Order: sequence, then structure tokens, then C-alpha cells
Amino acid sequence: MPTVYTIGYSQDTFAPFEERLAQHDIDLLVDVRSAPYSRYQTDFRYGVIEGLCRQADLEYRYMGDRLGGKPDNPDLLTEGVPDHEKIRDWEPFQHALNEIAGLAGTRRIALMCGCAKPLRCHRGTLLSPELIRRGLVVKHIVGDGVLLSHAEAEFEETGGQATLFDL
Repeated sequence: MPTVYTIGYSQDTFAPFEERLAQHDIDLLVDVRSAPYSRYQTDFRYGVIEGLCRQADLEYRYMGDRLGGKPDNPDLLTEGVPDHEKIRDWEPFQHALNEIAGLAGTRRIALMCGCAKPLRCHRGTLLSPELIRRGLVVKHIVGDGVLLSHAEAEFEETGGQATLFDL
């Protein structure tokens, strides 16, 4: 079954981040940040990360304009806050997910954002459920390269407790 990985760089520099990708033979890094910039982690600024990926023989693609969790399109906001329902229904978002699903059949893809914890990021709350609905397996690369299934990440985040969404 096709698998999509997710990863957050948090406070890493590129070298340990790339090592975690290499542990899982990732060959395509998809940047899903709405704003591909990091004030503190300069390796992850748009332009810089492209060059670092090229040096590591890793393909880089920016798709945060369609898959980002903080869109600047006012039609995707409710009272100034990103509205996941509106984003899910947005045609460019759906097309981008279909593109990821198609690539997952032949590539080892990791979706990248800044947050280390996938369930505190749109990678876990918006993108992963949509990819799972499309029949893909989602695995989160956390810590020193440990893999968690999406269900394991949810359990780790909630401690096994029901959330408001489960009630």
C-alpha cells in the first residue's frame, strides 16, 4: 500500500534532519508550510533548503501554497482563522492531495513542516486524515527517526483519552 511520511524539523539544522529522511529512504521532500521561511532555523528557508536538498540528492518541492495550514486566501478563513472544512473543500487542495497520492505509488515522499509533533501541526490534523481517506498509509517520522503510524501518533498525543472530536 502506498505510504506518505511526514516530518517536522523543529530545532534541527539540515544535517540531522536529512539523516532522519535517509533512514527511511525518502527521495522526495514536499514542503507544506504556507510560508516557507524560518527565522531561527535558517537551513529551512526557501531557497536555502532547495540547495541543501540538491546536495543531498533529495528532490524538493514546495506545495505549501495548496497544502499549507495557514492559507492567505480569505475564502479559507473563518473569523481570520484557517477553516479546515473550507480548506478540505478547496479545489487546489484536493488536486494537490491527488498529486501526492499519485506520487506515493512510485516515490518515498515526506511532507515537511516546522512542528516536531505531527498532531500539533496540520500534517497530522488536516493532511494525514485526507490521505488516509484516499487509501494511503501515513507514517510520522519523529524524534531520532522513530516511525509512528497515524493512530500511534494520535494515541501518543491524547494518552489514549477521547477528544472532543470522538464524543
